[in-house]
Amino acid sequence: PAQSRLTMSGVVMGTIRYLPPERLRGGTSTPAGDVYSVGVIFYEMVTGSKPFWSEATGEVLNCILKTYPLQPREISAEIPIELNSLIMAMLDKYPGLRPDLESLHMKLQLLAEKYPPQS
Repeated sequence: PAQSRLTMSGVVMGTIRYLPPERLRGGTSTPAGDVYSVGVIFYEMVTGSKPFWSEATGEVLNCILKTYPLQPREISAEIPIELNSLIMAMLDKYPGLRPDLESLHMKLQLLAEKYPPQS
């Protein structure tokens, strides 16, 4: 399992699959990192799969740091293009290119209005 359980000072803690690249490089927690982590969860929710999967923790780390996952629409064409774009923006390797919290909130509200829950 790709989890970190170490508690020594200076060691990154968390479930590796949900940590943003900058945290894996030793950076601090930021709202942009939280947006990345939520993007991983959204990806899993809409595709039913993890954006980066491997049995080997090192391979998961390498993927998070160096590659992008398949776009959600490549897994399911039913995913709205706006949601696909938002998730991929949330998973950007560069924190400054991810949506900020206010922008994320606004985009999610617009998506909820455009695609209301089915009853």
